[in-house]
Amino acid sequence: MRKIFCFILIFNLIILGNVSVYADNSDFIGDGNDTEESDLTEEDLEILKLSQMLPSNELPTSNPIDGYDSSVNIRVKISKSRTRNEQVRLKTNTSFILYDDRYGSNYIIANIADIKLDVLMDGYYNSSYDIQNGALADTVLGPIHIWIKDFKYDSFDEAYNKSVELSKKYGEEFYPFYEDDFYYVYCGMYVSRESANTYVNKLQADGFNCYVDDGSGRYVVVYNSSDYIELMYKGNTSINFSSNGYITMNNVLYRGYMGFYVDRSALASINILSLKNYLYGVVPNEIFSVWPEECLKAQTIAARTYAYSCAKNRTKYSYDVKDNQNSQVYKGYHSEKQSTNKSVDDTDGIMIYYSGDLITAYFHSTSGGCTEDSENIWIRELPYIRGVEDAFSNISSSTTWKKSLTKSELIRLLNSKGHPCNDVLDLEILEVSEHHRVIKLKITTDREDFILIKEGIRKIFGYKILMSSWFDIGTVNDVSYISADGSVDRIDLEGATMISKDGISKSADLKNIKGKDESIIHNLEYVDEYFFYGRGFGHSLGMSQYGAKEMAKLGFNYEEILKHYYTGVEVK
Repeated sequence: MRKIFCFILIFNLIILGNVSVYADNSDFIGDGNDTEESDLTEEDLEILKLSQMLPSNELPTSNPIDGYDSSVNIRVKISKSRTRNEQVRLKTNTSFILYDDRYGSNYIIANIADIKLDVLMDGYYNSSYDIQNGALADTVLGPIHIWIKDFKYDSFDEAYNKSVELSKKYGEEFYPFYEDDFYYVYCGMYVSRESANTYVNKLQADGFNCYVDDGSGRYVVVYNSSDYIELMYKGNTSINFSSNGYITMNNVLYRGYMGFYVDRSALASINILSLKNYLYGVVPNEIFSVWPEECLKAQTIAARTYAYSCAKNRTKYSYDVKDNQNSQVYKGYHSEKQSTNKSVDDTDGIMIYYSGDLITAYFHSTSGGCTEDSENIWIRELPYIRGVEDAFSNISSSTTWKKSLTKSELIRLLNSKGHPCNDVLDLEILEVSEHHRVIKLKITTDREDFILIKEGIRKIFGYKILMSSWFDIGTVNDVSYISADGSVDRIDLEGATMISKDGISKSADLKNIKGKDESIIHNLEYVDEYFFYGRGFGHSLGMSQYGAKEMAKLGFNYEEILKHYYTGVEVK
């Protein structure tokens, strides 16, 4: 039976610091590399070459953050670099060193002399290493283990040596299991308790005290490059994996360290690195690296302020930020650019404050002409996130946009979002903010009337349809006309007032529009498509990235840019 190899890389276990903040510039968001190689490739050799440019690693600590420290560690939950659903592959050019995070770098759990490891959440797997919901006909690996309760050790080497001894004697795979400072000996990856019990009987006949343990969704298993288990550990154990060389995860090179743990029946991957190294991998993915220098500096300072604020206010979860637009887009070492690395170095330590406290530095792609007050998008009123005029942002191609949904698409969408219906009768905007964002939208269906508010509107319709909250709604009954001042506007023909050919004004209680031959061109009673006419891209809070670009082009420096978008702040 083939085993998915991977050394037990117990990287710093850090969970979700679920900051529901959208630093959203989707133009820069992309999937990580999902490749799997069994041998060193040309890419591996290139990574090895690049790794010589990396500084030597320093083990991250879990000390509280007091004051600014450019070496403070950020814990990033990696979601874009997964080869398989609940497993990852790690590579290095040297070997792996494992630490228990509770004790820091003075407590080495294990040294693993291998350059390639696979880390899996314990569970049922087929021969393609896809996780399964229970044992099936093609299941080859299972989460049922035998715990040999006679052995308890203080060191990995003792447990490992005993495991090797037992493996040779019985022809079955034994391996170390780590929990709460001690090492135990486990056996097997059985698909069922019945198959495990068959072997238990044999071990008990030789005088061993055995216990059948189900680790499904509870343990993390690490295989080496020879397909043998190096270690298994409890999924909530916090262990850091380091190397004296580089570390890649699924062929993506990351600075710092890696960690894995089980989070709600899924394998969570964490990258732990310094704030500066984190920003190297963020800024070029949040803004174009060829944009003006002062714009890059403004983006860097906003990103630093946001990340540092997340790290300083750590929650019960084991990570500070995600690697996507829910926090800030981070893609590791390969995405770094010389120009953005320079902006990180040149602004080192500079952050944004309001009344002496760090701000939450929201930013977005395009405002559409003005930004918005924080409470009109989410709930909390932030004195430094106030709507400001932003004609600078209008250079963006997303300044204006038009999207559409057919009625059938909208019905399917509402049903999928918990609003069952067979027909949509009306969409009505009830409230708009001073800065043009829709605050309340009423939807009438054949089953109910309900009101969506603020960012919840975009959440229901989807961010690809509603690129921002600044929008109006039209239907196929809308026609465009040129007003007296030459501007183009729209009007709904149904219920409109019109002037006939003899000059008499009439209420256009029209049911149909007919052509010269009296055939019906358009039925006004039937709406089968909705159009959304909007401005801007993103949540519209804080700094507009396209606006910052234009301001920098016009000669504004990074401090002027930041003070324009964040009201009443200090940049220092």
